[in-house]
Amino acid sequence: MKTVYKKKHVQLGTYPNLLTIIYTNNDDRVRKDYPNHPDQKNYTDASCYSQFYSDGEIIVVFNEASGRITFGTIAHEACHIADDVFDHIGEKRTGDHGHESYAYLVQFIVEQACIFLVNKADVKVYINEEY
Repeated sequence: MKTVYKKKHVQLGTYPNLLTIIYTNNDDRVRKDYPNHPDQKNYTDASCYSQFYSDGEIIVVFNEASGRITFGTIAHEACHIADDVFDHIGEKRTGDHGHESYAYLVQFIVEQACIFLVNKADVKVYINEEY
C-alpha cells in the first residue's frame, strides 16, 4: 500500500498554539517528522490521537488504516486539543466565559479538521462506524 501523508498547519486564533492536522495511513512518517513523538504502536487500534509539545505545537493524527474516521472521533480529539490549549495558557473551563471560549475553540478545531480531511485530504468522514 502506498503511504499517504498530508498535513495542514492551523493557527488557533488568539491562542499561542499551532495545530498541525495530519492524515496518514502509516505512522512511520509521523515519527520521522516528529522524532520526539511518543511511540503510538500500543495504540494500533486508534484511528486518531493528539499530542501536545512543550513549544506549543499540537499535532492531531488521523490514520484511516486503523479504522473509519468519524465526526464523533474528530469532535473527541478536538476536545483533547482544546484541553491542551487551555492547560497551556492557564485558562479554566469553568464559569460563563470559560465554557463559551472552550466551546468556540472546539467548534473551530472541528471545522478546520473537517475542511482539511474532506476537501484537502479527500477522506470520507463517517457519521459513525457503521454509516
